[in-house]
Amino acid sequence: MSNMEIDNFNTDQEVVAEIAARIRNLRLNDSTNQMSQQALAKRAGISRSTVARFEQKGEISLMPLIAILRVMKLLPNINQLVPENIALSPMQISKMKSKNVIRQRIRK
Repeated sequence: MSNMEIDNFNTDQEVVAEIAARIRNLRLNDSTNQMSQQALAKRAGISRSTVARFEQKGEISLMPLIAILRVMKLLPNINQLVPENIALSPMQISKMKSKNVIRQRIRK
């Protein structure tokens, strides 16, 4: 899988496979990130088998993924994935407060 646009219509497995393929392609083809699985693993402080399992099956925990992203200088991209500040409108705040009032348990 390569050059796939990730969106809400992809399955979880497709998304994981695409992320793994993109990172593998960067590791192999990008001149600033070009390194072996062993070199990536050593620099990230994880095992080579973790890198191989991620690239082949898309299986990885969050901490090793963050370590890989850091080594490959991709970690700042997390800011686009999970924005830091999302301002809530006064209407949204009001709705949230009213939901909390409704959810209160009535004691008998």
